[in-house]
Amino acid sequence: MKNQNDLIVAGAVVLVAIGVSLGFMFTKREPVEAPAVPTVVVSDPQPTSATVAMSDSLPGAGAGGARAGGRGGIAGVGGGATFAGAASGAGPAAATPR
Repeated sequence: MKNQNDLIVAGAVVLVAIGVSLGFMFTKREPVEAPAVPTVVVSDPQPTSATVAMSDSLPGAGAGGARAGGRGGIAGVGGGATFAGAASGAGPAAATPR
């Protein structure tokens, strides 16, 4: 009986080896072509004309942003930003029935 078991195991090993080799053969990756190298421009760059504006500060800076349409100042100190919905009356007080 030992010889019959050896033949069965040997046949199974041969079939697995054939299956694995066929799997490797049919699922191999195709080689990828390298992309074409672009040409590099090596001529001298042409300078462009530009206007320079000198100033002491950024536009709209100063006064806490009041020039740009803001309220100015730090939020929460002397006014500042209020919570969302305060102007429409939708707040904790508006949620409670009167």
